[in-house]
Amino acid sequence: MHRRQPGPAHIDRLVRAGVLLVVLFAAIVTSASASAPTSTVDDTPASTRDGFDRTPEARTIDTMLEAMASQGRFSGAVLVARNGHVLLERAVERLRHLPLRARPGTRLARLRRAPFQALGRPDPAGGLLSTEFADQHDPRWHATFTVEHGHAVQLRMRNIPRGYSFLARRTDAPSRRVAGHDSRVIVPRPTGTLPVGTATLTLVDRARPDPFASDRERRRILAQVYYPSADGDGARARYLPPGVARALPSKGVPATTLSAITTNAQLDARARQGRYPVLIFSPGYSVPHALYTGLLEDLASRGYVVIAVDHTRETEAVQFSNGEIVRRTLPVDPRSLILKAIKARTSDVTFVIKSLDTLRRRAALAGADTSKIGLLGHSLGGLTAANVGTKQPAIACAADIAGSVYGDARLRPFRRPFLILDGNQRESTLPRWWSNLKGVRYWVTLTPAKHLNFTDWTWLVPTLEARGLTPHVENLGAIDGRRALNLERRYVGSFFDECLKHQPSDLFNDPRPQPDVRIRH
Repeated sequence: MHRRQPGPAHIDRLVRAGVLLVVLFAAIVTSASASAPTSTVDDTPASTRDGFDRTPEARTIDTMLEAMASQGRFSGAVLVARNGHVLLERAVERLRHLPLRARPGTRLARLRRAPFQALGRPDPAGGLLSTEFADQHDPRWHATFTVEHGHAVQLRMRNIPRGYSFLARRTDAPSRRVAGHDSRVIVPRPTGTLPVGTATLTLVDRARPDPFASDRERRRILAQVYYPSADGDGARARYLPPGVARALPSKGVPATTLSAITTNAQLDARARQGRYPVLIFSPGYSVPHALYTGLLEDLASRGYVVIAVDHTRETEAVQFSNGEIVRRTLPVDPRSLILKAIKARTSDVTFVIKSLDTLRRRAALAGADTSKIGLLGHSLGGLTAANVGTKQPAIACAADIAGSVYGDARLRPFRRPFLILDGNQRESTLPRWWSNLKGVRYWVTLTPAKHLNFTDWTWLVPTLEARGLTPHVENLGAIDGRRALNLERRYVGSFFDECLKHQPSDLFNDPRPQPDVRIRH
């Protein structure tokens, strides 16, 4: 019996029926999925995770990122996750895969339910934003990523499956950690209005042998210059060279973490036009100048050319501009050599002062006003500032931050403005030095602070603790770290504004200062 072949109309009806069955089945599955609560267990099959980059959703994300990248509006990376597990990572520049594997237990964030609401807050310093999405009654999805300082980018998507979360971060971030916050560490933003540049100078005093070198080589010191720059663009200077970071006592902080800290200063930036007073800074015994970056950058942003000196073979490690690293040779406890160290420090800073007119030929010091010079230092650096200030008539004023004053310095009166800034560990030598101050004088005490609250450790410790590290740093007081830095910046900056720029401040004459601040005149 001959069976009639189906015609085109019959085939079309069969195809339509098949499509209808598929659509109905998909609707049933979708309905069941929508009624189920959000799971904290990854119920996405591994095959789906591995193939997510080939799905329409991934292509939608790529399309949007490519559009933003072409407009120059976004520079970073985006992670896509379901129920806390990574499905996709994209770098905007080339829309390439990054080597990040999805695996159970890699949690990005706990997903929550909220109608059309992005959950999460941007890092105020810029760089990373974790944004969580919940169930949306509207199929449109909306994320705002903050990836540059003060610059927001909007990413709008349609038909993204429920239960997904997104994380954006700068591709130049030093850490590949997947977390709900910025894993980078950034020096607190300066309070001044001027952008900051920085440059490294190697200075050689050919008239003086190095007192701590066995071969009697000429004395070399490193001078890190922070200065007002013409603009804020350009590569950021690193906080510490890796070789110097490795030489420091660990204090429970990996060297890679210290060397990866982001500063606010632009490396070798063009100097801003104008004339700016000069401040010369001497750090504490064995401490690199970098551990005062929060203060030094701030002073430059207020309109100063700041020269920070690393005292070779006393500082833990000094890396000169040619890349050579010189380690500390002095003992950890310097009491047997302290007078020799003070003499070397005094000569170092004096050499910088006498070289200023020559150094102005360097681009970083083009705006230096060498007729207005101030000194400051922390700990042994405070003693250095007092000692040099009593001997050099070119010094207009000086500041001692938590440093004892003894030796030659306390034998002479100091007739120019002087600031003492300390904490609750008052140095026994300071009352005698206070009586030697014959000019304008201020003694500011941050009562909850201790010795290292005047270094970057004051803000680094809580910042690193928030990132899961446990720094072993003693000599920090009960004061909030950021507050300690802000008060130090405020009093030191106002003091030099008053004595070098002739800008009077009521800060030191406030009859009712902050409750944790004491002021003497």
